[in-house]
Amino acid sequence: MGDGDRQNRSFMGFKRLLGDESNPTGGILVDSDSKTLHIVDPADANTDWDVSAAMHPTVAIHGATTPATEYVQIYTDETDAHLNVKGTAGLDIDVPASQKVSVQVNDSDILTVNGTMVVANATTLCKHTQTALVGTATVTAAQLLTLVLDGTPTAAATYTLPTAALLVAAIPNVAVGSSFYFIVNNKSAGANTITVAAGDGGTADGTLTIAQNVIRGFFVIITNVATPAYFVYGLGA
Repeated sequence: MGDGDRQNRSFMGFKRLLGDESNPTGGILVDSDSKTLHIVDPADANTDWDVSAAMHPTVAIHGATTPATEYVQIYTDETDAHLNVKGTAGLDIDVPASQKVSVQVNDSDILTVNGTMVVANATTLCKHTQTALVGTATVTAAQLLTLVLDGTPTAAATYTLPTAALLVAAIPNVAVGSSFYFIVNNKSAGANTITVAAGDGGTADGTLTIAQNVIRGFFVIITNVATPAYFVYGLGA
């Protein structure tokens, strides 16, 4: 690197920082071009990370096996703080069984997991919407996962749930034992009964009919993911 190059690049390394006048601190200055501090194994020191230059000071911690594609980034953009997990492994939070992981969000913030809102504020625990149905229909996985089916049949109707394959594909981080409740509200103007039926790969049990002006709850549990299967139980007499 020539003298001109050295003059155009900021000092890198440990340096005493001002911090504030009453509390000077020590810190690390990153390169002015990449703005990233990489933490790696010695064997990976010459790896081409193939990472775009950061706009703000960033810490990147790389894995030893696939350091260019599996890494964690931590940075702030002067407005928000960011923790990005790159690669296929995802984020694994490992804590002892006696401990817990707490996530706190402000009332105006939204916490999402795999694109699904799980907390909107201190009083909203789950997000439910309503799917309107009329006559006999095959309920899609997306409709079922709204968790509320409002039916207004003009004659006896059957609502067939999605196939096990489609339902398993629609549930984020699905596993054997994944489960949820949903309700069917029969809002028919006449004495028309709704019957819930399981789709291909599903097994239905319990009370599966909903009379006029009755709201019935159902419980679904995934029993197999590799060969998709589920049980749906109609609750109540």
